[in-house]
Amino acid sequence: MQWKFYVKPDNGAAVALCMTAMLSATGAHAFVAISSGATANMSCSNGVCKPTAKTAILNVGDLEGFLASGNVTVTTTGSGVQANDIHISSALWWASSGTLSLEANRSIAINAAASITGLSGLTLDTGKHGALSFGKKGNATFANLSSQLTINGSAYTLAGDIKSLASDIATSPGGNFALANNYDASGDGTYTFPPITTVFTGTVEGLGNAISNFSIDGGTFINGELLEGLFAEVGTNGLVEDIGLVNANVICSLRTRKIVLVASLVALNYGTVHSSYATGAVQDQKPSPYLGGLVGV
Repeated sequence: MQWKFYVKPDNGAAVALCMTAMLSATGAHAFVAISSGATANMSCSNGVCKPTAKTAILNVGDLEGFLASGNVTVTTTGSGVQANDIHISSALWWASSGTLSLEANRSIAINAAASITGLSGLTLDTGKHGALSFGKKGNATFANLSSQLTINGSAYTLAGDIKSLASDIATSPGGNFALANNYDASGDGTYTFPPITTVFTGTVEGLGNAISNFSIDGGTFINGELLEGLFAEVGTNGLVEDIGLVNANVICSLRTRKIVLVASLVALNYGTVHSSYATGAVQDQKPSPYLGGLVGV
């Protein structure tokens, strides 16, 4: 049996749509947009940009200029003014050592490419009930893996490929990791067992990036179960989010009477997989494994 699949819950767009509806219902359009529009209702001084009205625009070119001179904080809290969200709506990049901090009262939506091309940093803070989301064209990439990424007060280790991510997780199964860029796994060949065999209980933040051409034909035993996928098992409290698999090729040719759990991203999930997608094919060469396009079980 071969199952070709396209599973892409566009949660970034869904969140944005729900947010728009909610704001429309309440009449409370309150956000700071980083876009190609002219800067409006924003005050920037001493490395801090804050709104002077509930809806404000920070021109992306202006922000890049500020980052060329040092660290910049963009906040939704102004003098007597409280916006809610920060939207990145136009492509943003900087090569300086300046760190960009986005401090939202509620949510941060990255709907365009944010590219950190030098040794720099990115800090993202959302409110208690807020969220970080990535639209169809939104992602964050780091050219230098020694750059700093902090999300809601937690530091993340950047990984540029599957091998590095797997090694980092093996060292710290409960740690925080992020995929620093899009990665083409065609050069890895076909894996004969899951790259990430450690039961993962930490967080992997994909930052809207995707792994393309991941191929696997083989599994590994964990607690008597035979598992096949990029992640063998995500344990309780584990979180994998904002990551894509493009043109995945998963072949289950295992000759065993054991139950086999097979998927592209996670074979066995006790944690959370959020805002993630997969395209490609899952094929089994023997009846009755548990197959999933994104998650097996």
